[in-house]
Amino acid sequence: MFVKGQSGNPSGRPTIPEELKNKLKGEYEGVIDFWIRSYKDESLRWDYRDKAATNIANYAYGKPKEIVDLDLHGRVENVTVEIVKKLHEPENTST
Repeated sequence: MFVKGQSGNPSGRPTIPEELKNKLKGEYEGVIDFWIRSYKDESLRWDYRDKAATNIANYAYGKPKEIVDLDLHGRVENVTVEIVKKLHEPENTST
């Protein structure tokens, strides 16, 4: 049972052992390559390809920011998803 005002996890999130962190970091490039291969593989189900594309975009450009407008009674009036970084935004090459 939840007690109002009391954390359900008072000791906080468990730490990840350093050995596991290092092992996972070593797989980073393989994961990115897997997402790219999955996105391009037309034989896969669309939802798998869509998830791969979402992961690629989130890691490359950041997750979209959601803006929620509420009225005075707390009802949701409008939800907008805004891309934080624009695709193909030209890089500033001036020094």
